[in-house]
Amino acid sequence: MRRALLMMAALAALAGCTDSAREPGPVDPSTAQILATGRQFSECARANGKPSFPDPVLDARGALSFPGVSKDDLKDIERPCGAILQQVSNLYGGGNQTPSAEQMQAMRQFAECFRANGVPEWPDPNLDGTFPIVGTPLEAELNRDPLPQRFVNARRMCDRFRR
Repeated sequence: MRRALLMMAALAALAGCTDSAREPGPVDPSTAQILATGRQFSECARANGKPSFPDPVLDARGALSFPGVSKDDLKDIERPCGAILQQVSNLYGGGNQTPSAEQMQAMRQFAECFRANGVPEWPDPNLDGTFPIVGTPLEAELNRDPLPQRFVNARRMCDRFRR
């Protein structure tokens, strides 16, 4: 359930922070699988009270995005569609994988960058590659719609460290 919540936070951040979404062009099998799973998520949302929930697109960095979806919409469908969120997380290399030393270094640099660019309370990552924000004031702030500008600004400055 914790992984599903973290994936929900990630999707909420995508919904609130996507700078530029684009329709995907030719895709490799892994991207096709990610989009197919994203479409399953959209279908689940539509079947569970969100009839206008959009199909997914890939943002400029190739990450799954649901344009125009609010954090409240995502929260409303977390329970019926949460298992699909876990599939999306696994496709992105989530699940039970331990981050490599290189990935952990990039995540620590991301955290340092966030702290230096307006979010001084941003934590270092846990050994499992998650950021311990669940149950903190950061979690509540990240769940606001729209996302507070300090997070948008920090993300723009720090995206180069994302894995």
